[in-house]
Amino acid sequence: MRHTSVDAYNTLKSNGFLTGLQAKVYDVLYNNGPLTQGEAWNEFLPDYQRHSVDPRFAELRKMGVIQTVGERPCRFSGVKGLEWDVTDHIPTEKPVHVAKRKFEDEVVPVVELLNRIDKFLKTLPEGGMPEVLQYDIANLKEKLG
Repeated sequence: MRHTSVDAYNTLKSNGFLTGLQAKVYDVLYNNGPLTQGEAWNEFLPDYQRHSVDPRFAELRKMGVIQTVGERPCRFSGVKGLEWDVTDHIPTEKPVHVAKRKFEDEVVPVVELLNRIDKFLKTLPEGGMPEVLQYDIANLKEKLG
C-alpha cells in the first residue's frame, strides 16, 4: 500500500521544500515507486552521478517525505536492497541549510598540528625521513600561512 497523497505531492512541489536533485528523486518515487536506490538512479536518473543521487534518499527520509517499505532484490544490481516510497507527510517548515566548514576555518588547527609534528621530528636523530618531513611541513605551513 502506497502512503501518498496528491495534496502532499502538490504542497511539496509548490512550497520549495524540495530543491534540485531532492525534487527529482521525490518525483521518481512518487510516479514510479516503490523503488530501490539503484533502480531510481539507473532507470530514471542516469544523467546524474550515483554518488549524487544516493544521499538525497537520506535527506528526504530525514524530512519524513519518503520511507523504506520493504526489502527485495534490486532490478539493477540484483543485490537485496531497501525499497523506498513517498509518504503523505508535509514538513511544517523548510529545512535549514547548515553551511559546511570553510577551508579557512581549518587552517589554524592544521598549522597547529604541523607545528606539533615539526617539534616532534626535531627530537629525532638527524638524517633520513625526519628531515624530508620537516622540509615538507615547512613548505605546507608557508602555503597555509
